Amino acid sequence: MRAFVLCGALVCAVAALAPKAMAQCAPGDMLIEQTDKGAWCGKRLYNPADFDAEAEAMIQSMVKFGASPADRYRLDNALHQLDPDPPFRRDSAAIARAWNAMRGRTADDRFREAAASGQGPGLYGSGTQSEQDCAVFALATAAGIPYGAAAARATELIGQGPWRPARDRVNPQDALERRGGGLMGGEVIILAEGYGRAVVTPPPQYATTLQQGYPVMLGVAATGGSHQIVLSKTFQMGAETWFEVIDSNQGPTERLYASASDLAAIAQENGVSYRPEPNRTAPATIPQR
Repeated sequence: MRAFVLCGALVCAVAALAPKAMAQCAPGDMLIEQTDKGAWCGKRLYNPADFDAEAEAMIQSMVKFGASPADRYRLDNALHQLDPDPPFRRDSAAIARAWNAMRGRTADDRFREAAASGQGPGLYGSGTQSEQDCAVFALATAAGIPYGAAAARATELIGQGPWRPARDRVNPQDALERRGGGLMGGEVIILAEGYGRAVVTPPPQYATTLQQGYPVMLGVAATGGSHQIVLSKTFQMGAETWFEVIDSNQGPTERLYASASDLAAIAQENGVSYRPEPNRTAPATIPQR
């Protein structure tokens, strides 16, 4: 969460555990809200020693614009769960091999045919990136919203973010476009939460999540920096589980095909599955004009 990445970091949220009203919270639990009925408490899903000041600033911005205590609780857990513990191992040679293999399968009819009968939402890519805005493309693709709408909200959020340096707040478009720029840790989750729900999805849950009809956004390592892709389907070939990949470097209709081992080689963090929510059409965390 603390660093910029070339194409923006993936961000996420977890589904809230049901809070309970108690006289006081049990040791280790989080106070969600204090009411005349008692303390509403929920399980803390991360080590308090891993508290992140940047995440807290983002959450406070949501509170300022009307996020509920339950939203704050859920996002607090989520923003601290994106990074796996222990961290995924990274090997530059394995990363290069995985990308070469994925790109080499694009013209293979066997994979196209298997993916066509696979399980998942099956999505249309939101476009082809030309700047460092792959995270915006990934969100637009997963949520089924126009790229322009997602980008406009992203620049608005950057311009308002007290966690951002003054240079970015003054020129948020440049923050998305310049080399080494992109969206930061918790920003995509704030944007995604305005359109639906974003749920932290570790690797063992990729396939089952897709089978339930939810796309998975994934922050990955790529040549020259970090990148973001969307998993849109899962399918079986032989004894292996495979995934259809939408990559904004490839264009809206092109697809890559990755094995579970390919994704293990390139993944930088846990995935994020996007869950649509009826009647949510704009981020509640950004004041409407």
